[in-house]
Amino acid sequence: DLLSLTIEFDTLHFAAKTITKQEFKMLSTSCFTKLPSFQRAFQIHYRRLSTKRLVSWSFDDAAKIGTITLESPETYNALTVEMGKEFSQVVQTVKNQLDENDINVMILQGAGKAFSAGGNLEWLQSLGDVPVHKNTDAMLSFYKSFLCIRELQVPVIAAIQGPAVGAGVGLALACDLRVTSPGPRKLGFTFSRLGISTGMGVSHFLEKAMGGPTAQVNEILLTGKFLSGEESYHHGLVNRLVDDVKSEA
Repeated sequence: DLLSLTIEFDTLHFAAKTITKQEFKMLSTSCFTKLPSFQRAFQIHYRRLSTKRLVSWSFDDAAKIGTITLESPETYNALTVEMGKEFSQVVQTVKNQLDENDINVMILQGAGKAFSAGGNLEWLQSLGDVPVHKNTDAMLSFYKSFLCIRELQVPVIAAIQGPAVGAGVGLALACDLRVTSPGPRKLGFTFSRLGISTGMGVSHFLEKAMGGPTAQVNEILLTGKFLSGEESYHHGLVNRLVDDVKSEA
């Protein structure tokens, strides 16, 4: 009847936000068979909800490995306020799961060709007319939404399969270990080229990774260097160079 179908629709609305596409299809089968005309509406509804998912996570029970993925390949996984909110929610979910599942390590990766292109420049430029105290609050909230990755009580490996730039390299450096591939343009410290201050904890994490405030650290930050995989390994910023980053992380 109409009431039961309405309840099932509400169930599907919630499920589409929290489960996989395959599980959603299985759950929706009974509703579709009762009223086939709802099928297309549900499919459209699911796709709309799915496009809003900017961060996902999965768990390989056999390997005891969890994976968090930035899911915005069309923007090269640019970090936005909306993504930050989802990211912090995912991290909290993982923290809760650590008590229930035997997760030994987490992998952080980006979907598509890039790890992360860094902060969304359009949003950053829009802050130019905002009072300083409001900018401070906005940026602190933005940074915390991603740097909460450091709250996980297991090692986190950044699988840098493509460029990690600006705030994106800060997120990678916030991880315990980093893996990338040989080749140009892997870690980009491009803040100075854009005329903005170093953000996402990069100055702190870079100094920590390179053993202190050295002349090389200053050169990287002040000249806005874009390091190759080989240079990143030479400076001790990545632990290993591999051909297939995601599978060998």
